[in-house]
Amino acid sequence: MSLDQNLFTLNLTPDPDDRNVVDLIDPSGTTHYRKRRVPGSVYRIDVYDPVSDSLLATATAPNATSKHKTLQLYNPDIVVELKYTGTISFRWSFTWEEHDFEWKREECFILRKPDPAVLVALTKEPAGRIKSTAVQILDYNLNRFDIHDRKGLEIVILTALLTFQDSNDAYHPARGLGVLEHHKPSSS
Repeated sequence: MSLDQNLFTLNLTPDPDDRNVVDLIDPSGTTHYRKRRVPGSVYRIDVYDPVSDSLLATATAPNATSKHKTLQLYNPDIVVELKYTGTISFRWSFTWEEHDFEWKREECFILRKPDPAVLVALTKEPAGRIKSTAVQILDYNLNRFDIHDRKGLEIVILTALLTFQDSNDAYHPARGLGVLEHHKPSSS
């Protein structure tokens, strides 16, 4: 499914100077969120409001490819468990305000058993990769459900997506990132 050019879109833009930082920027150039991967022995990302530099959420796991990640939202503090539920296909699940959600590759759905699932977010990925370049939250579908903290849900959906990016990077490292650069000594 392709993105609708008429809907609000956030482009995932890696920082050219810091590979641990990704900005979520709208088409007019406004940065709405910033993801910073925290180096260390365990996997952790922080998601910030770039204007106030307020920490909005963290995602933690033993490593980037773990099948269970803990998302912590701040102000108010809420913990969301993100779990890999696929067997042979890409499928991650979480619960928000008693609603079950599921990411399937490029799409996030709210589940309504026995009724059909409803699409609530959509990404654009290059062929064969889980490396989203853009994302849309489908407010017109979310408006159909009783969700009190819509901004919190948006942050959870985006944070989950950002963890998928890091997992993909762990499985498919970019060329040259694992190689140390050698600098020539400067002549005086």
